[in-house]
Amino acid sequence: MRKLLIYLIFLFGALGLGYFAHQVKPDEFPELLTIDTDYVISYQEEGRFEVMMFTNQPSHALFQKEEVLRVIMKDQITEVMFELSLLDITQGTKEVYLHQAWTKMIFGFRIPYFSDDIYLEDMTLSFELFDQQEYLIRLGKFSLYASYPLLDWTHLSGNKQEGELLSRLGTIYIGVSSEEFQIRSVAIGSMNDLRFTHMEDELMITVPKESFLLFNPSIHITTEDGNEWIIHNFLYVIDHMLLKESGPLINHYALY
Repeated sequence: MRKLLIYLIFLFGALGLGYFAHQVKPDEFPELLTIDTDYVISYQEEGRFEVMMFTNQPSHALFQKEEVLRVIMKDQITEVMFELSLLDITQGTKEVYLHQAWTKMIFGFRIPYFSDDIYLEDMTLSFELFDQQEYLIRLGKFSLYASYPLLDWTHLSGNKQEGELLSRLGTIYIGVSSEEFQIRSVAIGSMNDLRFTHMEDELMITVPKESFLLFNPSIHITTEDGNEWIIHNFLYVIDHMLLKESGPLINHYALY
């Protein structure tokens, strides 16, 4: 009987300690992750532009549109900067990274109209909140193509280079008439004079490796007659495990 009593005391003691440890578990601090990405967009009528971030606390003020006072895009190299209009913030998919659950947050902005192309080699967003907190967040590279006529294409597709883990395009295939368009050069953002072949009405573009994600870029094409054309943004690559495969490209921020 005494042994049974001692056993019960130890059992309930262990359960009590477990419950106490669970209750005093430290709060999860709000954090933010971004992945260095090559954002290449073409200006469309609504001027919409989206960026992605990840957080372990979607309820934080940074992800509530009504709490955001101002957003400034800035190149940390050239110090070119301009203000963006925040349109919406939506929740995307969830991922597990470093034993934590992270929610993708998609920020939709309206970008101001520019008559010339813009290139930012070290793009950051500066957020100012109504509670006076400020955050400077690195996102990667940014290119904006001004107004160009649309290239008449019949199909678009793309894939990653063989063995590539990053969500980065390696080859792009575009159906475009070889007779109507004699192509001189192809560019994607700051990557000019890309290698390409144009045979039997299919343009195949080779994208070099860089330490940036690249999955839905706009494409700039110049033909032999000097005319310039654009292909609007298109989602060529879909990956569902961005964080797990992008370790060296991830930027980590604490939120307050």
